[in-house]
Amino acid sequence: MIEISLEGLPLGDVPRDNSPLGEYHCIRSDPRYDGWEEPTNHWTWEGSNWRIGEDSGGRYLEQQRRSLFNNTLITRTEDWRGVRAAQVQVQCDSPAAEVGVVFACHTALDYLCLHLEGDRVRLSRRREEQFDVLGESGPVEAAGRWVGLAVRRRRGRLVCLLDERELFAARWPGDIDGRVGLLANAPAKFRGLRADGKPPRPPGRPRGAGLPKMLLARKISTRGFGTGRQVRFGDLAGDGRLGMVLAQPAIHTVKQSYAVIGALTAVSADGEVMWQVGKAVDRPPPLAADLPFQVHDVDGDGRAEVVCVRDFQIQYLDGATGRCKFSRPVPEAPAANPLLRHVVTYFGSPTGEDLPRVCVDAIAFADLAGRGARRDILIKDRYHHIWACSPECRPLWSFCGNLGHFPFVADINGEGRDEVVAGYNVLASDGRLISSLHFGDHADAVFAGGRQRRGEPRIVRAAGDDGLIIAGPGGDVLQVRLGHVQRLSMANFRPDEPGLEYALCTYWGAPGIVALADSTGKMLWSRKYPVCGNTLQPVNWTGDGRELIYFSAHARHGGLFDAQGRQAVAFPDDGHPERCSEVLDLFGAGRDNLIVWDEDAMWLYGPSGEAPSGPHYAPERPPLYNWSNYMAYWSIPRFA
Repeated sequence: MIEISLEGLPLGDVPRDNSPLGEYHCIRSDPRYDGWEEPTNHWTWEGSNWRIGEDSGGRYLEQQRRSLFNNTLITRTEDWRGVRAAQVQVQCDSPAAEVGVVFACHTALDYLCLHLEGDRVRLSRRREEQFDVLGESGPVEAAGRWVGLAVRRRRGRLVCLLDERELFAARWPGDIDGRVGLLANAPAKFRGLRADGKPPRPPGRPRGAGLPKMLLARKISTRGFGTGRQVRFGDLAGDGRLGMVLAQPAIHTVKQSYAVIGALTAVSADGEVMWQVGKAVDRPPPLAADLPFQVHDVDGDGRAEVVCVRDFQIQYLDGATGRCKFSRPVPEAPAANPLLRHVVTYFGSPTGEDLPRVCVDAIAFADLAGRGARRDILIKDRYHHIWACSPECRPLWSFCGNLGHFPFVADINGEGRDEVVAGYNVLASDGRLISSLHFGDHADAVFAGGRQRRGEPRIVRAAGDDGLIIAGPGGDVLQVRLGHVQRLSMANFRPDEPGLEYALCTYWGAPGIVALADSTGKMLWSRKYPVCGNTLQPVNWTGDGRELIYFSAHARHGGLFDAQGRQAVAFPDDGHPERCSEVLDLFGAGRDNLIVWDEDAMWLYGPSGEAPSGPHYAPERPPLYNWSNYMAYWSIPRFA
């Protein structure tokens, strides 16, 4: 048996980051706790769940929270490859609590556990939110004293013990493997966690034999004007090359939901600062939301503008100089709407008068007039109102509903004008409601119009706690459960299968689960990875039609992965920034670059070698003028 030692860890709270920043930022945990992982969290939790204490019996781990959720703390020893035994000592004063040992933990939503529950000892299998009891004991006396829970695998059976006394045995499910850890939904203490299994697998080398290596192409200093994931790309100078605009946030009220733009800095394709508006700072406040700005030729003169909202004004800034070409006030805030008043009160503004005009959350562009170019402007607040305006900012229509984060526009019905998919609502080009779904959470990412297995268009939503929702044109709805689905990416990750595959990542509740589903929604695999912030963007790394999956910039656990979820191309361990990432063919070379940055620097990586000659892979991707931290990434196969 291997004992999981607590020695060397400082006494006190086990730190954790339970903020939305981890949705799409790669944030390293405290290295002192690298042997442990808390794979469950909730946005309402404050403070630490777990702490390390010490008494006359030695060190112990204590779960401090009474909760409706099963809090777990799992060892990071990867893949025990067949746990034969697991045991722990536990003390819990609450007779109704669920406390025990977790083993064969595949993810935080799929594991086995032996636990006290009421006056019984139970062996349970968790699948999503369902707990199946595989076996249980008769009444036991365990509350308020240290007891030993143990499970041992013998000839296809799991033998369950309390204080070394055999209670019952149950069939070994045989379809699950993984790590060990602790579980509690009430204050409890644990010590002596042990496990017996095959030795952990040694760290494997990337399996991308024959794939181009990752080479550093350029470094750009952003010290003094850097930002988090608030960067947009476009041809600012009119020279056919992509520059970038970095936005720094300023918090309008005490809550991040009311962030505004503090400064904008334009950087050329060569890394030189072109212009700056607003006052940039060395360390802008962290932001887990969008800022309202895009790069687009909105006035149709052939030159890109930076379209943004600053000081409650929609502004068109010349892409080359930053000069303001046009400005109009944003709409007045609909404070009389009781739904908005509730949201405003919840997020820290006591009355609607605190925000006389809309605090814009995001900007997108659509072709609502049928002019053949997306120049009409969509602006929305967080999360319930959207306004449509002409290129001259004349109001066209508005809508109130469950809009989620970022709208998706597409000519779904083929009539020459864009429909707007705003959260669970599909709106016609004139703002009429075409259809609506009713779910409890909101849509974190949306894709519409892609033709899948049978050629029909679908609307796909990463729907938070409601999972992945696939809606067909006939009103049929398929719901795929995987915890809180936060991110969505679609591409031909498996060319041997029909249609596009869906790459998914979870956050709240059980963060960091990555999964791949086929075009019908059937789950191909799911796996827990040590780092959140995975963007899952499709990557054209070889130029021959293969698509890899980008995770994060983490030097060990990030990089490019194949369709089986195996690391194929790793980042060099060269001290590069890790916090933020983007995938883009930045230099027009026909293969994608990996752009990684923090507040101080941006590093650009590319594939080694030459791109294939002849027709090259040029997939259709999301337009740069409709970019968002909450977008669905998609890649439609195409050769040019």
